[in-house]
Amino acid sequence: MDYQKRLGVIASVIVRRRHPFGFEEKQSSRLEGLLAIGRADVVHYHWTSWVERLPVLGVRNPDARLISSLGKPIIAHFHGDDLRKNLARIEFKPDHTFVSTPDLLAYAPDAEWLPNPIDCETFTPAESEPPSPLRIGYYDPPGGGVYVPADQIASAISELQEAGFKIEGAPARNLPRATMPDYYRSLSLWVDKLEGGFYGIMACEAAASGVAVIASTKKVSQYLDEPVFYEFSGNLVEDLKYLLEDPEDRAKVAERGRAYVQNRHDAAVVAERTVEVYRSIT
Repeated sequence: MDYQKRLGVIASVIVRRRHPFGFEEKQSSRLEGLLAIGRADVVHYHWTSWVERLPVLGVRNPDARLISSLGKPIIAHFHGDDLRKNLARIEFKPDHTFVSTPDLLAYAPDAEWLPNPIDCETFTPAESEPPSPLRIGYYDPPGGGVYVPADQIASAISELQEAGFKIEGAPARNLPRATMPDYYRSLSLWVDKLEGGFYGIMACEAAASGVAVIASTKKVSQYLDEPVFYEFSGNLVEDLKYLLEDPEDRAKVAERGRAYVQNRHDAAVVAERTVEVYRSIT
């Protein structure tokens, strides 16, 4: 929102569910949300409608359908399993459609890939090399991750420790959002999603912070000009071992990952494109 504000756009965010990462957002009442929508020039609609359905009538997306029928410009924005698992059933015609990862274009071929924005002014590299032991980061969500095999990552780290590598696992578990930049800067490696074939937002944040990233990108490689992260080979122990034993190549992986995020995911660039679309449909 700050980047959009720099471009002269004032956005009201309607929040109905608190985000588990602890973003500082104010939840909106139903009335507050409707009033904000009424004042808006454009409605940017993220998957689950603010009023998702009217169970008695069996009507889905009633608010978005009403807004669209009244002629107010509306954008649909999909983020992952809403399309992959057919959870989103949007029953209105948007004026423009965004997807946040390029593999979703297979499910929404008329959409535009709008990369997830990363604040490259906040996520910056450490000024010096992290001290020994080298820390390997990964996401360990409550209840387990869908595409991040935390147990497999922890097991690979333990195996390398037993082999004599001076490393430690540093899972991102219940960390407040405000602590994440320093957390990434304390790492030497980030292990991202190893299943699914697409990278996540945390891979981009780590890369922006100057950290070498291991990820699987087989489903999005056709949209990338060249290898971006260190491609997961299927053997995490060997991948970690290679990057730990070759600090020069590890630095190259980190450098190209940061350059990619700055070019493709920088929040300033993403905000500029978003505002272009807003203005083109109003």
